[in-house]
Amino acid sequence: MLNYNRLVVSNAMLVANLLAVSGSSLISYYLTEKTSFHDQQIIELGGEYGQFLELVYFLTLMVLMIWYEMPIRRALKMMQANIPVDPNLELKARQRLLNEPYIIAIADFIIWIIMGLVFMVFIINAGVEPIMGYLEGLDMLLTAFITVTTAFFMLQFILQKWLAPIFFPEGQLAAVPRTQKTKIKKTLLNLFFALNFIPLSIIIFTQLDYAQCR
Repeated sequence: MLNYNRLVVSNAMLVANLLAVSGSSLISYYLTEKTSFHDQQIIELGGEYGQFLELVYFLTLMVLMIWYEMPIRRALKMMQANIPVDPNLELKARQRLLNEPYIIAIADFIIWIIMGLVFMVFIINAGVEPIMGYLEGLDMLLTAFITVTTAFFMLQFILQKWLAPIFFPEGQLAAVPRTQKTKIKKTLLNLFFALNFIPLSIIIFTQLDYAQCR
């Protein structure tokens, strides 16, 4: 058994995803808000209610991830205590671990979209011009894409670097049933999509915002 800090390893995926979300928000802010025009009312509403939405986002994400990772956390606790892990629990932990980058990336995207829709409807009802509300919604959609991309690759890195050696000391990750198979071709396609689609989206968003505010 590898020597590891269970507290660090158990929360590695959670911390990585929270860092991905925070980093993506900053990236989106500097790529769009710093290069585009914004309604003063949107800025004021964002400052007033933005922190509350972010708190709801992070709490929701943490609860979902901890619930999803329960078999993984239980297996890690038993491994560190040198207690034989039940085969059913071990299989479930391995399945959830291999699927986690995909599941959490999808969860990130869904939560961002819900938050974007809620905030868009809220600011429009507060008196902001509908077109400006729609552009703000597109801004959050762009942030969702950046978050998904960043989170996916960060979680894959944590999985391969820290957790796979513990749960798969003999390798054979592809032998686990009902899991997403991480293939080089698929990873490269995802990376190619991200590196082309996100910059293009930023250019389109900035041009739309600029055209609206001229």
